[in-house]
Amino acid sequence: MTIVSQKYSDRNARLTDFGKILGYKVISTTDLTEIELSELIHCYTTGELPNPSIYAYFEKENPQHTKVLSLALQLGWRSESNPKYANLHILGCWLKSFRSPVTKPLKTMKPQEVSKVIFALEQMVIKKFRR
Repeated sequence: MTIVSQKYSDRNARLTDFGKILGYKVISTTDLTEIELSELIHCYTTGELPNPSIYAYFEKENPQHTKVLSLALQLGWRSESNPKYANLHILGCWLKSFRSPVTKPLKTMKPQEVSKVIFALEQMVIKKFRR
């Protein structure tokens, strides 16, 4: 990335800052999605931080979307200001990361894509409670 090569001489410092911007630990830039790369470019060229919450915007009438929110709550992704609601920032970070099976905003996903997200979140809940 030539945009940040002048700012960082150390690879680890660069990856740490990328992680702060994206909301999760970045191990390698090759793991980043096209969306994440464009957000980093936007951040470094304009100085504006990305808003991952927009990936988690949902339709409350859609039962698949409410299921996603329910699973986020089961994972402990709760809003700090009101713990009975899911934290859209954390959910949005996950949805746009390489960990999500579909890296698109929730509102733009087709029903089959949301099903993949639900399955992945269900597996995370199962793994969480096995411990």
